[in-house]
Amino acid sequence: MTLLAVLVLWSAAAAFVLFFVFVVLRLQRKRVLQAFPVPVPGLKARMNAEAFEPVVVRHALERVVSLWKNTFSFDATKTLDMLKIEWVVGEDGERFYWLGDKRVAGHASLHYVSIAYLESDRLGQTAFFHEVAHVLHRAQHGDSDNNHLEPGGPWTKDTETLINRLKSEFA
Repeated sequence: MTLLAVLVLWSAAAAFVLFFVFVVLRLQRKRVLQAFPVPVPGLKARMNAEAFEPVVVRHALERVVSLWKNTFSFDATKTLDMLKIEWVVGEDGERFYWLGDKRVAGHASLHYVSIAYLESDRLGQTAFFHEVAHVLHRAQHGDSDNNHLEPGGPWTKDTETLINRLKSEFA
């Protein structure tokens, strides 16, 4: 086989791989847009429903970025810009839902939060800021610190103070 033939085969293989990756990424983006159809204005962040005005959520995320940077010296802009927010109507008139066999007010993983809410709620009444703090601790430290104030984890009294401040600002 000549060098030219090898280069042609490698080029064809690389083109196929790039095409495949492009198609997969397009399909994945389409699924995300279907699952989270509501954009947060000015950000790439998206929500599954308009439980709260998108402008209010944007303002809340901008406020989190500002306070987080001042408190923990970490710019959370990129992390929260990619956030997917799932709003779940609370069960039995409470801000909780079932996640498997656990009754939770919210859940977080990297770039994703799921929050229980009641229709009469203001953003500060939900677990939104608490769950966003988990996302940011994972982004900043590689540990979302689900055990909160246990020694050695990133969750500190400063985290609690920041969350309480945000909750009161958006109450």
